[in-house]
Amino acid sequence: MFSTQEIGSFLVQLPYRRTTQKMYDYIVFLTFSFLISYSGAIEPESVHAIKTERNPRTSCIQIFNIPSKGFCFLSCLNKLEVHYMFSYNQEQQSCMCCQDLSGSEITDKGWDTYEPRE
Repeated sequence: MFSTQEIGSFLVQLPYRRTTQKMYDYIVFLTFSFLISYSGAIEPESVHAIKTERNPRTSCIQIFNIPSKGFCFLSCLNKLEVHYMFSYNQEQQSCMCCQDLSGSEITDKGWDTYEPRE
């Protein structure tokens, strides 16, 4: 049988091990997210999308504080799962995720718009 001290020692270490594993998983997730979002490893216009001359629409969902086109692309996939196009404005660090082309055209300058490759 185990002594009370051995059982207590094991139980104290158990949450620590789970917390350590969660922290490790979170660090790995953040590392890969950073590499995808900020590096040139994934360029949405060449790998996943084609740049177009269209402008975003008022029906699109706008997301603020987006640092890059890659992060915009991933944010739109996360928000909508399926999207028709996305637009990124570097000056505003803003992203527009569009499911369709309904609504009025937004004519502000600085939007780069991309449609998914088929």
